[in-house]
Amino acid sequence: MNREQISAELVILVEYFADIDAGKVEFWTILAEKLSTAIGRTKPWTWRYIHSVYKNQLDPSQDLGRAIRALGAMLDGVPRAIAYTESVTVLSTPDQVRSGSLIIGHSKLCANPSCRIYFVPNSPRRKYCPACSPPKYKEHGTK
Repeated sequence: MNREQISAELVILVEYFADIDAGKVEFWTILAEKLSTAIGRTKPWTWRYIHSVYKNQLDPSQDLGRAIRALGAMLDGVPRAIAYTESVTVLSTPDQVRSGSLIIGHSKLCANPSCRIYFVPNSPRRKYCPACSPPKYKEHGTK
């Protein structure tokens, strides 16, 4: 998202929340907290940052753009788990991952120095991709 898109979507959010009965600082603080919560940010943005972006005095960060889009989607009824996602291409063996699936996990680089495969581990302890460390057991845990 570019600056103009982020600014336009922020204007829509400000208009949506315009009926909040609060002073200037309190209004922008509430909006900053809502945006921070939308993407799970532990330290909320300051009201001054959000207000400065709104007034086009500061450039918005990409995280703020994602938060604006996520909060807008949540206001439209999209669950938070889906609202803060992005489409990526995932390679899978046939019939293992359904199209449109939500993958909760971080990809990591295989620990084999000669391998350049990124994978989403099925266990936090897994270091090697399936090509470098195939499963030791057949399906259903039998040897």
